[in-house]
Amino acid sequence: MIKRIRGALARVERAELRQARAIEHRPLFIVSLPRSGSTLFYLLLLQRFRLCYFSNLMARLPDSPVTVGRLTRHLGGASPPGSLANHFGNTRGWTAPNQGWTIFNRWLPGDLDYIDPATLDPAAVDEMRRTVAGLQHCFDAPFASKWQRHAPRLRALAAAFPEALFVHLRRSAEMTAQSILAGRREFLGDERAWLSARPRNYATIRDMSPVEQVCEQVCGLERDIAEDRRLIGEDRFFTTTYEDVCANPESVLTALAAWYRARAAGSLEVRLVEMPRLEQRSARKVSAEDWEQISRCIEAIRSRPHSA
Repeated sequence: MIKRIRGALARVERAELRQARAIEHRPLFIVSLPRSGSTLFYLLLLQRFRLCYFSNLMARLPDSPVTVGRLTRHLGGASPPGSLANHFGNTRGWTAPNQGWTIFNRWLPGDLDYIDPATLDPAAVDEMRRTVAGLQHCFDAPFASKWQRHAPRLRALAAAFPEALFVHLRRSAEMTAQSILAGRREFLGDERAWLSARPRNYATIRDMSPVEQVCEQVCGLERDIAEDRRLIGEDRFFTTTYEDVCANPESVLTALAAWYRARAAGSLEVRLVEMPRLEQRSARKVSAEDWEQISRCIEAIRSRPHSA
């Protein structure tokens, strides 16, 4: 029964995507490292502004996100939860935002982190653009997306969406690295198991110790993002930090709205006026010995001649 429903929705989706629609609003892609507070920021962004996104229900029906949007738009289909609760990027509720990997994997190779823009499949890019345009038309709002794999795929996203804008969320390298290491232990149950996005130099670091790996992961992804930003154009990036978001979310989101307005044909419509008070998570999740190793390792990586 479920298979039949999915098949029927997918057929409706194909018909929906055949309609010629332009991308009327500049999409927003959040770019960040794993364990950097990006889900918290994404939820704040969606609570503050009226945006459309891939929901948990859409991710369960990845062949028909636009159709699901049309069927649910009057039932709160693009209404994010009031809670900021999440667990390793996962949110609760069918209308809550999803990282959308089941949907993106339809168009982009699921086995690759970095994707050379020259290798993009034109037909896949066309369908991806039609999907975003369809969602924006359905909800009459800009599309926003957050996924850790956006970081290594920056150039591919910029090529597929030349009108896209990017929000770069940063966090202390040491805090990010220790959180990735703790996440390997807690979420994967194995500190040697890789967690989330890989930097372009992954092949050279995959046999290192867990501490060295997470430090190289953080510094490598930071370096890759910096290089891609220069190639894409700094004007397309809004930069903030997890620390600033926690200290004053109102100020950060107001600045983001002004930045978007200066680059887009319209403004971001405010949904929620008053932002909640946040508490920065700064507690160490690893031992003092691990922390000391992480600090020394990051310092050594950044002191290399090639480090930015």
